[in-house]
Amino acid sequence: MNKIWGFLIIIAIICASFNGRINNINVGIFKQMESATEYIINIGFLMAFWAGINNIIINTKMKDYFNVIFKPIFKFIYGKNFDDDLYDLMSLNFFGNLIGIGNVATISGLKVIDEFKKIEDINISNSKDFSDDIIIFTVLNTASIQLFPITILNIRYSLGASDGGNIIKYVWLVSFISFCTLLFITKLYVFIRKRNRFNGNFK
Repeated sequence: MNKIWGFLIIIAIICASFNGRINNINVGIFKQMESATEYIINIGFLMAFWAGINNIIINTKMKDYFNVIFKPIFKFIYGKNFDDDLYDLMSLNFFGNLIGIGNVATISGLKVIDEFKKIEDINISNSKDFSDDIIIFTVLNTASIQLFPITILNIRYSLGASDGGNIIKYVWLVSFISFCTLLFITKLYVFIRKRNRFNGNFK
């Protein structure tokens, strides 16, 4: 990706030189630097706020309420039980993705992967050692349902959108469809994988 961006930048500079618009590149660079700085500040404060909320949930009994809400969902998806500590982390991750703060949800997501590694005693550096549970969780974390896409809304409003929230209903629809579709495909893959493993055709 770095090579692609570098190539595009070089092409843009060459084309601007031939067209006599090299000054436009300089102006564009400084404008984008200003926009990038404002974006980092806005997102940084947002992430800091929700990271703090995340820590409050972890260190209080609020996590028990999330556990009560999300535990039945995970039991239905996985078809088995885990210990409460793992459910707590999975619930926090699901909640973070649900309100659209994926960067904060990543923290609990990595902890969930670590817990799965401990439980299953696997070497995750070997791609063949990815367990079925880790594969399913990765899909849950990546294709999550978003009820309140906070990060996207913040970006839209920071860029001057008059009605940044008008995308919410579309976000609900797209995230729900993608979540259900990918979960179905993943469960089908896991089923085939288990059957092949049982027949000795897949490690």
